[in-house]
Amino acid sequence: MRLNAPVLSLVCFLSAAPLLAAPELTEFHIKVTLDDGSSTINVRTGCSFTYKISGWLAGTHPSDGLAAWATNITIVPPTIEPPGDQILTPPLPRAIRPPGTPLDAFDIPKGITNPGPLVDDVRTSGYGGTPYAEFHFDLCGEAIISDNGLLQIGGSQNTIKNDPQVTNRPYPSGSVLGNVGQTELVVARGSVPGLDVPGTYTLQLFDVIAFVIKDGELTAPFDPNFFRVEPAKVVSVDHLTIVVSDSGSAPTSIESANPPHASANPYAVLTGMPFRDPLDTGTGATLTVGIGAAGTTAQGPVQYAPILVTFCAMPDPLPSTGNVSISCTGGTCPTVTGVTGSGAGPYQISLSGAIPPAHCTTLTFAGTAAGEKLQYQSLPGDTNLNGLTNTQDSLELVQALNNGTANLSGNIARYNLNRSTNVPPVNTQDLLRMTQLLNGANTTQPWNGVSVAACPWRACVRALTQRLMPAPGAPRLDMPHCVR
Repeated sequence: MRLNAPVLSLVCFLSAAPLLAAPELTEFHIKVTLDDGSSTINVRTGCSFTYKISGWLAGTHPSDGLAAWATNITIVPPTIEPPGDQILTPPLPRAIRPPGTPLDAFDIPKGITNPGPLVDDVRTSGYGGTPYAEFHFDLCGEAIISDNGLLQIGGSQNTIKNDPQVTNRPYPSGSVLGNVGQTELVVARGSVPGLDVPGTYTLQLFDVIAFVIKDGELTAPFDPNFFRVEPAKVVSVDHLTIVVSDSGSAPTSIESANPPHASANPYAVLTGMPFRDPLDTGTGATLTVGIGAAGTTAQGPVQYAPILVTFCAMPDPLPSTGNVSISCTGGTCPTVTGVTGSGAGPYQISLSGAIPPAHCTTLTFAGTAAGEKLQYQSLPGDTNLNGLTNTQDSLELVQALNNGTANLSGNIARYNLNRSTNVPPVNTQDLLRMTQLLNGANTTQPWNGVSVAACPWRACVRALTQRLMPAPGAPRLDMPHCVR
């Protein structure tokens, strides 16, 4: 019996689009792997890890690209003795859609998905899947959850050409993109919480569906009111093998960090956004303050140097200057100059200087599972955290000062641009500093119009519980995700 029945609005939406019979079908291939493409992961008991789902079209039957796709996912536990006993797996947090083009065309408001949770009475995206649970009753009549996972991760493009101004339906509303999926494409990312019982598990995809835009539709549509679609033939579905061990040499994962790990980023305007430092980098032509720069003053709960990191279990090998790696998307990348700590941590990671502004900095640790990393960005003046510094950030700061939120403890690391120790720390002097940053006065360069480099992707989870059986119309209590 299922506590959460499958939500089939996506299938119903697609079935409303005209389908034409074809002598053969475009092939759709899908797989779930680690970030590096591996199909097997070894991980320590209790430690989470990340995965990605990739899909692509193939075969001799042409199409104008992917119109829609969806898959279910679950964790299949190992068989144990005696027969009838079973290992209960933790709920899977909803998956994450890669940001931007082309997958935003498959997500509301541009595309359409199954209904997501209500947030402030607004229905949000269901692209990340709908949590479900199956259960049976034991001899005492107690309900025992026997399986859980996510239903219909994915979405559809606006192949019905819905125009919200005409139909008064807010979505789908986007333009249809052609040739999506003609080459391998990461369509979703997600996380598996820590598994507590050693053994071999499988992260399994099932009930995969895919539709493609009929060949030639985008250049010569058959009907001005819709694009014709047809089903794709799901040819291969590849799963991920999870080998869980309680051995001290098995890989661990990052549990927490300061500055915050993406899973705990208080300023994430997108789910799982890496922590971004929008504050001053110093008052001269060189970087003197920021993440990694010794002596940088803490802002509220955020510490900048040294970087603190705690693992879910003691790593093997223990972190040291020789096995903690650092890389940057550009600029002058600092080096790791010191590592202190013991056991699972926290460990103090000292750098030779501040991370480069307008770039992403990545720290990786030997002894952790594939894909585990700390990632940080720096973009002076980006108070609205949209990845681009301009005059809109001045407006953001003015509004935060006027509504009293700028000096909340948790917001000081976002708005105290000059890193002052005044009381209150955020004041009109920060507005002056914003103007200077935009114009390049007493800073390394003019920051007006500068954007920050994206981080290599990851996804993670740190929460322990999730509501599996939301009341109709009620928001779900989801595990927080992170990306990068």
